[in-house]
Amino acid sequence: MAVLLRLPFLTMVLCGEEGEVGRAVSMVVAGKRPALVIARDLTGKEYAKPPWHNAGGYALPAIVFAPAVRLTGFTTVDERIRAAAALRGAFLALYGAALFVALLLVVPKERRALGGFLLLAFSLFPLPLLGSVQVQYDGSVSTFLVVLSTALLDRGTRAEGVSHRRLALAGWIISLGKLEYMIAGAVTAAVIALVDRRPRGLVAYLAGAAAGTLLLGLWDGEDLVGGYRVMRHFYGLMAPFPPAVRVPGYLRVSMPYLWPLYVALPATAVALLVDRQRRRLLVPVVAAGVIFTGYAGVSWYGDGFPRYFAPCFVLVPLALSQMTARARWIAIAGACLLVPGIWSYNRELEAGDFALCRRVGGVLDWREAARTLEQPWGGCVPRLRNESAIAFYSGTAPFACCGADWGNEWPDLRARLCP
Repeated sequence: MAVLLRLPFLTMVLCGEEGEVGRAVSMVVAGKRPALVIARDLTGKEYAKPPWHNAGGYALPAIVFAPAVRLTGFTTVDERIRAAAALRGAFLALYGAALFVALLLVVPKERRALGGFLLLAFSLFPLPLLGSVQVQYDGSVSTFLVVLSTALLDRGTRAEGVSHRRLALAGWIISLGKLEYMIAGAVTAAVIALVDRRPRGLVAYLAGAAAGTLLLGLWDGEDLVGGYRVMRHFYGLMAPFPPAVRVPGYLRVSMPYLWPLYVALPATAVALLVDRQRRRLLVPVVAAGVIFTGYAGVSWYGDGFPRYFAPCFVLVPLALSQMTARARWIAIAGACLLVPGIWSYNRELEAGDFALCRRVGGVLDWREAARTLEQPWGGCVPRLRNESAIAFYSGTAPFACCGADWGNEWPDLRARLCP
């Protein structure tokens, strides 16, 4: 149900950074390294910059997207519009895989119906709902990698004898995504090793993470190092504000997106202290807590849509479903969350193709804009601020977005920009 309820949102207009991310995925499909196309001049020459994130975040959706793009085509605007829906479907498939892995590997059989119900309830809110089909790194790709790695970490440490193979695989999987999630995974593995007094498990996890990092470094070292630069850059922008000021302000502004976590995450933390089966809650609670604390501590606003917290909307209900309280009481609590979730879902459904655009960009149909810009233009390259959908919808329309007109990096492009 969580996956099927998202199908109406596959036709949403690409907006914000989605166009350039979509082009990066299409480059991987074509056998190239991912790059963010942020401008195209009147002659068709494209200007691109490195993603500065591990290439795994573009390779995974490319694997799912590759068969679809051969059916939709990728030449005309109409073909690319169909390809955009298929691309959202590729990200949704990864999100669905995360839910499947969560139920299969983490939740005991007798609690899977409850776990599925809670996952559905948490998935109806704007952040996990729109993030799961957003052409971006975190909502689906990071959720899939974090959940799969956490599930393997959980299974590898619950057994009487630690499964070092599972722990190494968990570390390898988390290393394919953003560096900050790998750091969160390493902290989680360290906490588990400390609680269980099994330090060799942490060594196996870190060995797997190191192997994955080395692999990505050999394939695309520039973006691997770039991920560190991005973290340092965003932290540097927010560091002048004291934590006592920036964190409460950030949590207050982000409340419309994160309030279910404000309620449920403290509940899981309390359960971790008093529950008779607290060990089976440990891994998802610690993982969610580290991710939440890390991003809240940095307090980076981005485009106002805090998709970085998306994995927590899967990890937290996993922990809730395994509490030793009677399943009926947990289900009743989940039903209370379901009521505002359904109301929130209907609001996004009414917004239709602009449900995401009204949150991360302008409410403009970039599909029609692509058709317009493909016509003979007035001798200059239009500036589109931070909107990059044209990069995906059209292969010929001139545009400049997302910092392409900052500074003087490309003098030949700058000379052709519209006033």
